Amino acid sequence: ARKQFAPTSLEEVQKGRNVSERALAVLRPGASAVLRSALHSLRLRIDSAVAQDEPTAQKLRLTEGQPLLVWTPGESSVSFLPENLLSSSLESWVLARAVPLLAATRDFEEDEPYEELGLPVARLFMKNEQHDDLARDAVRDVARRFIGRVAFIERNASAKAHEWQQHGLPGDSFPAFAVGLSLAHNTSRYAFLGTPSNRSTGTDAFWRDAAREKLEVFLEDTLNGRLKPSVMSQAPPTPEENLAQAAVSDVRRLVGRTCHRIVEQST
Repeated sequence: ARKQFAPTSLEEVQKGRNVSERALAVLRPGASAVLRSALHSLRLRIDSAVAQDEPTAQKLRLTEGQPLLVWTPGESSVSFLPENLLSSSLESWVLARAVPLLAATRDFEEDEPYEELGLPVARLFMKNEQHDDLARDAVRDVARRFIGRVAFIERNASAKAHEWQQHGLPGDSFPAFAVGLSLAHNTSRYAFLGTPSNRSTGTDAFWRDAAREKLEVFLEDTLNGRLKPSVMSQAPPTPEENLAQAAVSDVRRLVGRTCHRIVEQST
């Protein structure tokens, strides 16, 4: 069993953070029983320690009004407990910082820590291609802005093809991004359709520059109910493909995303 609330020095805190894949919470000496109880209840998800003395607490910037910090796995910076946080929200606040900001998960067991958050879940679908690292960096930056509001996981697009299809992604633009309101099978899902097609040359530039702002706007629109849920759909025909089809036949190819609009226009 992992020891809880052991007195620790600044050096021990830094060493433990660098070698552990688990989140680490550090309390100020004399922290309240409420904080200790919350961390104890989350002991399967996060390690906990107590600054060994006031000088150590001061070096860690722990104060009476800021008695708890959490290091999220893989992050260099820390989160300090807000002074005005309600005690009823304490466990949720810690839990949201006890998981990696973006983790590659493959099954229900690995998804469980994210499901426990009770948050919308964004997925980054990738196919082990050249733009993957750029996409990870961009999505991780976005995830930092949405801690406690959205959880983020990474999926292998080949192994989880049914998932990106359920989210309404077209399958021709990887890395691809989508969000569901939960991990439940029947949840509402929203596809981000602003990723350049892999047939274009804009994928690198998108993930290097524009992705952060566009994904943030997309998530805010999703969270605030400004978007309609996506439907399963192939990629719509390009204007060039439509012209070529019209030249040889009156038959038009409809996909899920455009079917409703085109049918309305034809009546």
